[in-house]
Amino acid sequence: MFDGTRRLGEALNTVARFCNAEFEIILRLVQFITLEASPDNLALSATLTNLVIRELGLPFEAISGWGRDSVKVNGTALSRLSVIFLNSTDLLCICHTLNNTGERVGFPEKRDFMTAWLILVLNNNTAKKMWKSLTQHAMVGYSTIRWWSRQEVENEISENWHHVPNFLHQLEDEGVGDATTRRMLEIYAANPILLEVSFAAGYDGTARLLRTTYEMEGDRLEILLVFRRVEAVRAFGRSLGDPDNRGVLPNVDAVIRRAMVPTVGTSLEKEFPGHGVFSGKITKIDKEDPEELIYHITYEDGDTETMQIAEVLPFG
Repeated sequence: MFDGTRRLGEALNTVARFCNAEFEIILRLVQFITLEASPDNLALSATLTNLVIRELGLPFEAISGWGRDSVKVNGTALSRLSVIFLNSTDLLCICHTLNNTGERVGFPEKRDFMTAWLILVLNNNTAKKMWKSLTQHAMVGYSTIRWWSRQEVENEISENWHHVPNFLHQLEDEGVGDATTRRMLEIYAANPILLEVSFAAGYDGTARLLRTTYEMEGDRLEILLVFRRVEAVRAFGRSLGDPDNRGVLPNVDAVIRRAMVPTVGTSLEKEFPGHGVFSGKITKIDKEDPEELIYHITYEDGDTETMQIAEVLPFG
């Protein structure tokens, strides 16, 4: 396994994992070198070849795999190494793979909103103090290089969505952000429900990916859990397309239920213990008391009942 860390230059680290005569798994740092600049794929493949053949004295066929992250230069270097070390397999870091997958989960409705948010809110101390005053906790930090950092910021917004309108108006009233604040207000005002659903969908849809990424982080035996964890992620993905699998996106469901306004003709399903699930429709709404509408439901078998709004929404 090899990886690089850049600050003023580059630190190239190579770790070997192998079995000894007693079949114990050994993990050992075999190379740590500092460079003035990041190596290109030619220099990287040459450095690793020299390490294996000259410094460690290993035969070509002894190398069974190379663990790496998804940086392009590493992939190109591995293409060269695979010609020399014929028994080796390219083992892309599962955490990077999951993170790359998450970056492709896009919701265009919130893209422009988040761009403005990251520009203003995470870089303005006044905005940070306003957010903390509303939510009673400091805003989560953001990093362009940390896995899932943007999604973690989006999750915090989703968890505190009820504060978002007040927060945006406070920014406007205090003159914080000017054009950036106005842009966020415009996006929010255009369709607040769709924007909230987008954040909720991102929260629900990436939760398993995010959790699995951090579960798989490490250089020891996490690799043995990869198949089971990835299969769980795939199973979740398949469940999204199953119309009978309800409750997969609980936060999305909650937003939709709050936003839904039942009208005459709205369909619903309700389970009657011991009798099964029956489909019904709202056939009449008594509006004598605006604070407490009464919904008349007629089911497929002809039975009827009345409900209040809190009773109707869970079955919609």
